[in-house]
Amino acid sequence: MMTKLRESTAIIMWIVILAFVGLIVVEWGADYSGTSGNAGADTVGVINGVEISLRTFQQAMQNAARQKQDDAPRDNGTMVREVWDAMLGEILLRQEVERLGIQLSDQEVAFFARNSPPAVVQSLPSFQRDGQFDPSLYQQFMTDRNTYNDENAAAFVLQVEVMTRNYLVNQRLQSLLLETVRVTPTEVRQQYTDVNEKVSVDYAFVASTTVAEDQVSVSES
Repeated sequence: MMTKLRESTAIIMWIVILAFVGLIVVEWGADYSGTSGNAGADTVGVINGVEISLRTFQQAMQNAARQKQDDAPRDNGTMVREVWDAMLGEILLRQEVERLGIQLSDQEVAFFARNSPPAVVQSLPSFQRDGQFDPSLYQQFMTDRNTYNDENAAAFVLQVEVMTRNYLVNQRLQSLLLETVRVTPTEVRQQYTDVNEKVSVDYAFVASTTVAEDQVSVSES
């Protein structure tokens, strides 16, 4: 069983990568050229101070094209915007993570990677029994010494750890953001009042000719 798993990990790894990444065609370790005030000739753009090289963007476009090869054709302009938006979101998210000082230990990542892998890994038939994820099959693969002696299997484990780290970082960032978004009781009452408060007004129309101008006075207030 373990031998068959290791033999198929090269294919499994690519399935995992494509399924997990989806439209996000760049990863946390993408080869961005760094921060610079002057964009070079091979720079296609700058996102919040980070230069995107032509090579990096071309690779991202190629990845996006491979992922969409079975879908309905779409124009290059749409794909360029999607790829750029993906890079934009990834870079801004990474910078926010760095700004907030969000860090994960290798031990924490390894624990979750081994005991609670990403959903895309759990959905792989190799780790399922009767159509359901079987933790024992996954644990057997992850703890087998031969797994780490096989190049493809070891690369698969590394990819799982990368995905797990990204997932945990995103979860921690979302938790921090939710903690800062708090609505006070006063704000709730004000919102309710603004939406539901109604005022009843009685009025009567009076022709202006019925009242002489010298009988009308207007106060300063």
